[in-house]
This record gives sequence, C-alpha cells and structure tokens, in this order.
Amino acid sequence: MLIGAEAAVLGREEGRAGRFLGRSWIAVLSAILAAQVARADAVPPTAFDSPDFLPNDSRLNPWVSPLRSCGGPPGGCNVTVHMGFINTDYACTITPSSGAVAERDQTLTPATDVTRNVLGWIDGAASPASVRILFGGGRDSEASIRDLLPNTTGIAEVEKGKHGKRWRNPRTHAKVLQVDDGGGRFVTTHGSLNLQTVGLTCKANDTLRFVERAPNLYAYFLALAEAAGSGSGKGRFPGRSGTKDSSGTGLPPVRIGGYRVWFYAGRGNEFVGGVGGADQEAWPTYLNPPLPGQHAPGSVNWFDAVIVDAARQLRQGRTVRLSVAMFEIGQEAAFVDNLWKFVGEGFAGMVTEDRTSDARVASPFPGNLDVRFLWQFQSLRDEGSTTWANLNRTPSLARSDPATGATYRLASAGIWTPRDGSGNPVHPTTPQDMHVKFMLMDVVGHESERRIYVTSSNLDTPELGSGKLWQVGTVVGEYPGTGTWSGTRASGPSLWQAYQKYFDMLWTGRDGQPAAGQVAFFERIRAEHLRGGMNWIETLPSGNARDPSIAGEGIDAFFFPVPLTATPAAGGGPAR
Repeated sequence: MLIGAEAAVLGREEGRAGRFLGRSWIAVLSAILAAQVARADAVPPTAFDSPDFLPNDSRLNPWVSPLRSCGGPPGGCNVTVHMGFINTDYACTITPSSGAVAERDQTLTPATDVTRNVLGWIDGAASPASVRILFGGGRDSEASIRDLLPNTTGIAEVEKGKHGKRWRNPRTHAKVLQVDDGGGRFVTTHGSLNLQTVGLTCKANDTLRFVERAPNLYAYFLALAEAAGSGSGKGRFPGRSGTKDSSGTGLPPVRIGGYRVWFYAGRGNEFVGGVGGADQEAWPTYLNPPLPGQHAPGSVNWFDAVIVDAARQLRQGRTVRLSVAMFEIGQEAAFVDNLWKFVGEGFAGMVTEDRTSDARVASPFPGNLDVRFLWQFQSLRDEGSTTWANLNRTPSLARSDPATGATYRLASAGIWTPRDGSGNPVHPTTPQDMHVKFMLMDVVGHESERRIYVTSSNLDTPELGSGKLWQVGTVVGEYPGTGTWSGTRASGPSLWQAYQKYFDMLWTGRDGQPAAGQVAFFERIRAEHLRGGMNWIETLPSGNARDPSIAGEGIDAFFFPVPLTATPAAGGGPAR
C-alpha cells in the first residue's frame, strides 16, 4: 500500500504518539439465566472460536474482551466509541423459510442485545477516566444512550450527527471502538461492523482488532474521532498533519507485532475520489491514489491504491490476484471504472505506476492479473453510466499480450441480490446486507507482498449518501523480515488466510451458483464457526499468542454473521 511514499516512511521513526430455525432467538436467549460473570480470558479457544457461545461472548464479540480488561485502578480506562450507527434492541433471525427477518419490536437485555451489553461494560469499568461516544445515526437518541450509562453520567460525552433529516457533527460513517485499559494495552477495532446486534447475527461483516503496547495507530484513530467531532481534520493528526477533509497523506505506517499498518481517513472527494478523470489517455494518469504529490487536491481515492500496488508487482513480471468485496456502489464509482480500464488496457502508454517517473514498462501487460469483484447493489441505477455498464454489461473481461501470453482477467458478480416479482433487482434492506467493504491482494510466490485493505466506506458517489461522511481505511501488510504470512507460513493459518477464506466463502455464494443466497451462506459460516475455524485471534490478554515473539501485540479478525446456540458456556456480560 502506498499511503505515504514508502521509501521515505520506511526510514522514518514509526510514530508513538444454534441457529434457531423457525423460532425467535430473542425468546430463547431471554429464557437463559446465564450467570452474568466474566469468563476467564486465560482459557483460549481451541483454534479460532469456540463450539458454544453467544454473540456477547468475548471470543466472538470484538468489543467485549477489551472492555473486560478495564477492571484496573479507578480512573485508568479511556473509551472512545465512534460509529456510523448505534442501535439498541435491533436484532434478527435467519431461517430457511423466511430468510433474514429484522426483530426490533421489543426491549432486550444485555444478555440478548450486543449494544446494551457493550454499553454495560463501558459503564461498569472501574471509574473510567473518559468515555466519548460519537455516532452518525440510528434509532437511539443521545439521551437514550446516556440512560444506559448511569454510572458514567458525569463524564460521558455522547454526540449524534443525524437528527431527522438534518445533520450536524459528527458526520461519520466510521465503525471504531477504542479502549486504553490503563495498563499499557491500547485496543482499536475497525471494519464494516456497526454497534448493533443485527450486524453480528445476520449481516456479512468484518472487523479488525489492533492491540498495541504503545498508542501509535491508536492515536491516528483518536484523531479521526476529533476530526469527525469538530468537522475538520486540519492539524488534528500526529505531527500536525491533516487537511480539512482528510488525515493527509504523510502519516507513516505503524508496526504492530509482525505487521505493518497504513492509515488514511477522509470524507467526500478526499476518500472515495472524484469522477470525470477516467478519460485520460495514458495509464495511470486517471488514477487518484492517496500518495503525497501524486494527486490533485480533492481527488483522493483510497481504493485506487490497490491498483497502484498491483501495478508495482505486475511490472516485475509477477502474478497478482485481487479480491474485492463491496456492499454498495454509487451511480458513478471512480475505482470501478479505473479497475475495469486497467484490466482492459494494462499499462497504456507503457508508463509505470509512478506517474512522476520517466521509467517505462516493456509491455502493456507484464505479469498476470486475476480479479474477482463481488458486489451487492448500486444505490442509483443509471444505465447510461460507465459504472453501470462495467458492472452489468461487462461482468467479465480478459486481455492478453500476444507477444508474451500474459493475461489480465476480471470476473464480477452480484451476491444476495433481492428481486421484485418481475425478477428485477431491488435495493436490499437491513438485515439482508452483504455489508463488507474490503480488498485483498495476493502476489504468487512473493507472499510477503500480500495486503489486506479494510475500510468503513462503500464505493459511494462523492457527496451523495455516505459519500459525504468521514470514512477510514487501513491496509495491513507483513512487516519486512518477519515471515508473518510468507515463506514457510505462506499456506498455513494466518490473518491473511482467514480473510482469504472469508472472501472465498462469499464468492462461492455469489448469484447464479448452487450455494447462492444469504441463508446458504449463513449455514456455511455457522459450520465453520462451530468447528472453531473462522475468526483469527492472536492477542488473548493472557499472552497465549500463537507467536511468542509478538505476545501482547497483534491483530485479530472477526467475521460475521455468527450462529446462536442455546447452550452457552458462560454469561455474556454484566447485568445492568
């Protein structure tokens, strides 16, 4: 990933700064008088998960375990919740007969509602030093959230952006929860998962959990909360970086255990990128990667960085595989148009991925490229748009170099597409969301170059819908020389393989396949969770990390939906 000139940042100091078929799971879980005692985190799961759990189990819920560690001395815990949506009492059931059905007509308890449970843990922390809750929208008001924080009323700051049809700050679509436990452990979660039960139990979602011993990446995310809360990022990020609408492009990557993590945040044109520049003659002049000096102000596109990263590998004659999973795409999406154009044209004009370089490639199609693009819907159906034509008229594309035989291929497919009585696609509504927004880059034979791109942002049209709001993206790579997911570990269990497995499961369920549909996907992921083979957990507080050399720091990954069983091993959290 090229956020910040890589050659420069490498030399910099890395900143301190059961399933319930045919009946409501709510009714079943409400009848379970599970002991409201914290399970000992010292007992690690056999592999990834556990065969018996509730959504509030700390091994399934990315937020609970960090909050449970806030039992230290009074005043030692700081919590920041920064969510696009917060909703209490918003659950769902998936059954073969009805599919995914929302359940929001009854008041739940912390044992059955993820949001109430998480807020209960925050309120029950040992005299927290600070609590700040920012959210863009949701059915809950600021007052109703404060009511669930009776013990922290004196210090809790609660701010909501959308009131009816009107917005004020925070205008945000991020999905972040941060915990400083006062014991030198800084936890940040981020991905596509909002704070609501329906997101864990029915939707496809992913969340990364970063655990640090120093607040480096943690500081970047805190600065994003400040930017969203104030309406400007100017000078708010470490090193006084940041523009009015972004974090700026000079933040150095952060090392966390065996990983290197890049960060970028922005809103509007400075995240999803402008359109209208894709008619340039020579690649990559129409790209908008967030690189210092590589883009015009106001035309940053975080997504385009994956094309630039792939191009860097391809010009060396390597084989690159890109996997993209995207919930929503705008009427015009610069990244879609740029990706289709690159597959079709390759290195047009023979220029490299660095538009400032005089270097040239020997062929327009060096290396081999294979792209799988998975999406659920377009927010505006305009059959005259380039993006619509790419997605619908050109769902497959292949170009070859006759001199070398190198081939660039792309296949795109819809997933969980709802249709009306005439068979025409219609917009999905919660909880029928394939809600993820991530990309993967694999480099065959050079696995140390693999990248995981995770964001809160859909491929929105700038300034429409969530295209107006603050977004955040991270890119995770192997830290040079660690062999975290390369070398002898290239095919073994890893954070990388966990993400690749999740994408492959989604791709198997794309439209038109025998295993298509949300119910079928739920059954597949349910089986994997119950086998303990879905999430990737390496930062257990007890120090049971897979690699002792990175004990205490690392990255976890959580994948949804999660199944529900009526035989929990222990309670989900404190009764409030």
